This record gives sequence, structure tokens and C-alpha cells, in this order.
Amino acid sequence: MKLRMALFIFFTALVLVFSCSDPKAKVEAKQKEFFKALSDDDMAKLEELVFEVDINKANENGDRAIDLAIKSGNKAQLIWLLDKKADIMARNAQGETAYQAALNQNQPEMALLLLSHGDVVNRKAWIIAPEGLRFRDNPGLDSMRLGVIPANEEILVIKVSAEEFAISGDKGKWAYIDWNGKKGWVFDAYISFQQDLKRVLAKNPRFRADHLDGADKERAAVSVSEELVFLKDTRCVFSRTSYFSDSTAKSAQNGLYTIDANKVVLLLDKGTKTIAYNNGRADEKEELGAEELVLVWKDELSGFLHEADAGKLENSDFILDETTHQLKKEKSGDFEYTGYFYQFQ
Repeated sequence: MKLRMALFIFFTALVLVFSCSDPKAKVEAKQKEFFKALSDDDMAKLEELVFEVDINKANENGDRAIDLAIKSGNKAQLIWLLDKKADIMARNAQGETAYQAALNQNQPEMALLLLSHGDVVNRKAWIIAPEGLRFRDNPGLDSMRLGVIPANEEILVIKVSAEEFAISGDKGKWAYIDWNGKKGWVFDAYISFQQDLKRVLAKNPRFRADHLDGADKERAAVSVSEELVFLKDTRCVFSRTSYFSDSTAKSAQNGLYTIDANKVVLLLDKGTKTIAYNNGRADEKEELGAEELVLVWKDELSGFLHEADAGKLENSDFILDETTHQLKKEKSGDFEYTGYFYQFQ
């Protein structure tokens, strides 16, 4: 009996010696202690372990420390983790940033706290600095310049810093961005999350729409090409070419345009019509005035859509045909085309 007990103690001690001498086992043991301290809300123990563990490592359930703090609504833990530089740019098992997770879990206070420390934004934006915007390897005017991003370029804003400051009187924050696969920092006072249509049209003034126009109707054009050109001084030219089975017809209208947020309003000259003849010649003409055409901007891929058609996109019955870039609606097992986009030419 005594021999059996002695052997048990000996082998137990041996296992402990080997487990303690295994660095990986020691790290895993500390990591488990860390997650237990989180669960117990033992801040003293967390402080003791913080330099011995990876605070961004997930547990066996795929949860990181910051995920657990958000789930439990533990504000003190979240503040402590942010102070210890927990990675709020990483995504959880559901693909959410810390900020998105807080919103989705109905934790508005946690979301605001994360925003105050800077968080992933992941939103498209556009450069509005007329001469372009300097692109840097780190936040700060003394950091290395990676280049200049041209005006009107599209970027992806990944993260915005918490601290606000001013450069040449313009207040803003440092934004961590992706520009054509290159990552770096820009001053966000010179970016906009809404495309400046005036700049877009200055850079890409020519739009075109090719669409069907009721080939099954008598004398209707088989197809139509419309071209819209924006000139530099609020003038525009709208031309239309109709292709019939045996002929082609062309027309062009001059007009003026104004920009209202994400809309462009065109006033197109309808020309004149003859109202009296003298010896077979047009003697008197009537001005037909102007017609209004309102186009809604969608994005750089799709371009403009007629205002009447833009509202259809909110209806799940309508989808955008990626091949023709026309709106289509399912009808009795088939599709009918109901609208079209003016795209960059």
C-alpha cells in the first residue's frame, strides 16, 4: 500500500515537472487563467497576467477578451482592455468589428466607448482636396509620405483615430485607409463620405446608356443609345440615336444642369415647331420651351438613373441586370425591362 502511494506521488510529480517545463503548456495555462479572471471580473489578477498572455488571442469558443467584455456589458473591463491596446480592428468569429458587435448586441454605451477610442469604419470615401491628399505610413505630420492620392479618388476608410486636431485651421482626425491595395494614413478633413458630384462630372463628363426600346411595338426603335455630356460651365448636351430595323434617327438637345445633393436636374431645350407657312415655307415658329429631366446618382459603377426608376430599387421585385445595366422586374416567370442607367463612357 505504501509502495503504491509512493509510486502515485512520484508519477504525479513527474507529470507536473514535465508540464511545467513545457513552455507551450505554461502559456496555455496562463491564457486559461486570464480568461477565468475575466469571467470572475478579477481586475487584480488581470493586471498580474496581462504581460504574460496575448490579450487578443481567442479562447476555445472563438471569443477574444474584448468580445467577452462587450457580451457581458462590462464597461470597466472594456476600458482596461482599450488601455492595454486590445486590437479593435480585428474581427470576431461572426466577422464583426468590436464596434459592430456592440451595436448588434444592443450595447450602445460600449459602442460609444469604442468610437471614442477610434474603431473600424470600413466605408467608402472620396478625396476632396483639390490638389490631392498626402498619404503617410503613420499618423502624424512627421511620418513618411507614401505619395499623393489625386482629387476625386475613391478610398476605403478602415479606421479613424480618436484624437482631433487642426492642420492649417482645418479640424480633423487621422484616418487609416486602403487605396488600391495600399494602406496608410490621411487627414480626414480632406475626405468626404459622399461623392461630390460636381467633381465627379468634371473628371468624367460623358455618360452613355444603351437600351432596348420596345422592339415588339410597331415602328418602335429596336434599340436606343443616349449620350449625356456635362460641360464645364453648367451647360450640357443630350443626344439620342434610335436604331430601327431599316433606318437610324438622331437628335440632340442643348441644356443647362444644376446639382442638388445626389441629383442632377437637366433643363433641355425642346426647340421649336412651325405654326404657320407662307408659300410652302415655314413662316412662323413657336418656342417649345424646356423639359426637365432629373437623374439620381447611384455610384461610379452604375452612374445615373432616372428619378422615377430610382425609387424602384427599394422594391425587392426589381433587380439590376449586371449584363445590360438595366432594371428588370419578374413578370409571369419572365422579366421585363423598366429602366436603364447612364454610365461613364
